[in-house]
Amino acid sequence: MQQRIAVLGSLIDQLETDIRLESPAQPEPSADLWSLLHAKVVTTAKTRFEGGHYADAVEAVFKELNTVIKEMVRKRIGKEL
Repeated sequence: MQQRIAVLGSLIDQLETDIRLESPAQPEPSADLWSLLHAKVVTTAKTRFEGGHYADAVEAVFKELNTVIKEMVRKRIGKEL
């Protein structure tokens, strides 16, 4: 009986963990969302985003990310892919 109780307790813990992982984290309404992002993302996107240019803000960040990754690869292997 004790073993069954322990198994049930373990299953309940796992379900609670799964539920927490599946639920999107909701920031506090007063939290500054920009403070949660990397500084380069803020530098690249904030002005565009606040100006209503959402797609441009996202595209600019992805281009910056691509540039950074390409440079990291170039430094590591000595050539650009």
